[in-house]
Amino acid sequence: MLDIAPDLFVAAYRSAAVAPEIIEENHRSVQQQLESLRFFDPTRNRPTNAGMLLFGKDARRFLDGAYVQQYLRTSGDSLDTEILDDRVFAGDLLTMLRQLDAFVAVMSERKPTQRSALTETTVQRYPVIALRELLMNAVMHRDYASTAPIRFYEFDTRIEIQDPGGLDGEATP
Repeated sequence: MLDIAPDLFVAAYRSAAVAPEIIEENHRSVQQQLESLRFFDPTRNRPTNAGMLLFGKDARRFLDGAYVQQYLRTSGDSLDTEILDDRVFAGDLLTMLRQLDAFVAVMSERKPTQRSALTETTVQRYPVIALRELLMNAVMHRDYASTAPIRFYEFDTRIEIQDPGGLDGEATP
């Protein structure tokens, strides 16, 4: 249990996923609750991969690629131009998704554009909702067996999100 943050399980997951009356009637320990939901493996006495991703204190110690390696903003259209911003997003899944969500809300460049002589409108470089959806999908649908991280690049003319893994099932490009 040392590798899991039980308070994260209790506050962030259990309270949202389980009805309050069920929690009230449940007299099992937090470890037993984690075991029943398959977030903790009692035979190995360690968290499962799902447990580490959701509630782990250091998910990368167990799952090398469980992070967004970097957000890079360059001054041009390739990685060999000047880097203007470089960030890493890591932690348990909920923390990482919250970090990305907050970052996307502020990173999309906004500028006023004149509509008429007395009015202007604010235009964003990229729609926040679209960036958020792309990043959330990359994190949620990535192949966690891969050690490669998610990469998020912003160039002058485009963004790129590289997600380790492939299409699910029989889906094809």
